[in-house]
Amino acid sequence: MSSDDVPGCFAFKSKLFKRRTGVAADRAHSRCCSAADHENRLISGDTYSCLNAPQSEAQSIRTNTQAGSKTSQLPSETFLSNPGPDSPPAYGAKPASTPLALSHPDVVRTIEGAIEELSSELRALSIDIHDHPELGYKEYRTHDTLSSFMEKREGWTVVRHAYGLETAWEATFKHGDTAKGRVLGFNSEEDALPNIGHACGHNLIAIGGVAAALGVAAALRKHGIPGTVVLLGTPAEEGGAGKVVLIERGAYKQMDACLMIHPAPSSAVGSTQAVQELWVNFHGHTAHAAGAPWEGRNALDAAVLAYSNVSALRQQIRSGERIHGIITNGGAAPNVIPDETSVDYLVRAPSVEAMNDLKKRVLNCFKAAALATGCTYDVKEGIFVNDLRENEALGREFCSYMQSNGIEFPYVGSEFAFAGSTDFGNVTYEVPGLHPFYQIPSTPGSGNHTRGFTDSARTPEAHRLTLESAKGIAIAGAKVLVDDEFAKAVRDAYKKEFPGDSSTITQSLQGADLEAHSREQALREGCCPCVH
Repeated sequence: MSSDDVPGCFAFKSKLFKRRTGVAADRAHSRCCSAADHENRLISGDTYSCLNAPQSEAQSIRTNTQAGSKTSQLPSETFLSNPGPDSPPAYGAKPASTPLALSHPDVVRTIEGAIEELSSELRALSIDIHDHPELGYKEYRTHDTLSSFMEKREGWTVVRHAYGLETAWEATFKHGDTAKGRVLGFNSEEDALPNIGHACGHNLIAIGGVAAALGVAAALRKHGIPGTVVLLGTPAEEGGAGKVVLIERGAYKQMDACLMIHPAPSSAVGSTQAVQELWVNFHGHTAHAAGAPWEGRNALDAAVLAYSNVSALRQQIRSGERIHGIITNGGAAPNVIPDETSVDYLVRAPSVEAMNDLKKRVLNCFKAAALATGCTYDVKEGIFVNDLRENEALGREFCSYMQSNGIEFPYVGSEFAFAGSTDFGNVTYEVPGLHPFYQIPSTPGSGNHTRGFTDSARTPEAHRLTLESAKGIAIAGAKVLVDDEFAKAVRDAYKKEFPGDSSTITQSLQGADLEAHSREQALREGCCPCVH
């Protein structure tokens, strides 16, 4: 298997990477890393090292990188890039205004101290959630556990079963003259994956949101800052698009910004792909497969042709696009010509516009299969999950804070996309948003959505790194509340990303019956257009 066969691989054949680091890194990497190991890597601003490399080789890569360029870049295949200039944007952290650590160091110290004081409680909360995984829209125990935790916090008002969703909840903290303050939002995800538990680290995401919200609330109270903090418990990220339903019901409407964190095998602030699920049913006519096959219209042939058509299409799609699917119903008996079959596909692209264009081509594959076999077909479209649009002002403030604490955190913005999707993408269309991916230790071949990552999400080191990233989003978010200039920069960055009415754009793509789609996806339990 070559590096081209590994999704998300750092493909050291990259012209950009070789131009900036030379061939020494290529040779070092070839000695230390097999194809299965590509997923496990450490990215850090001006450095690159494979987790499997001997220290001397990793150091030679770092030295070579630093010698080649003062502002070195990540390998171009680290992310799935949209078509654009050969040179990607700069990765250094350049805050929109003076970092909060310099303008309000007392606020930063309060946030950091409050989160550290909660560490043992948050660790117990994380383990509890991790050891009791629940699927999307069925996170009953997790809902109660997190709601109870927040109800015990002074000054917080908690609404269980919020916005008509049984496992959503909302915790709100207000301080001072809220009419003069702004509203800051955080998210805590809850759901796990079928059979493999918290393999996307949602137990860590949950406590990350709790930590950030409580840290900011402590700062508002201690320093007399007016404002509102809203923490949303969001169900069904893994396929149910719970945040899209919450958007439609007004959960994010009051927020001036919303932030969350996500564990991964590497760290960066960058975008993800738009995705939509397509469920297709082919309808034919039964017949005895041996006695009178000419009387049948074979719906299985239609499903197989559809699969083959899409496979042929893949050769002609762009590098940042993905189509993947399965045959979910292929018939009941080999001696009966099947009259009903089904396929289930996910279609992804780096932007909403590209997603819609690609979807049209995929739908033609299904249509052609039906015509060729004399069958009819119908298509049901799932909820449209938008690409993730990181807010540049928030992102650079977050990266600046992390790097000031010795944690290298590249900012790559919306010019690049991770190979995956998240319903937080829709949130970033509604309000200024930030969704950093932060590295937790993982073993080779054990990135997100693997049993190995489930184990990683329970480790003490993952907990420590979660709290560090939670401090980062808390401090970036707090700056929205305390700094008028920065709040304007955040809003301006959002308007630059969405010069029109992004709410109208988002809603026009969702379809009429969001709740029905969400219920169906939740019942399926196997669909997960989540990140990675």
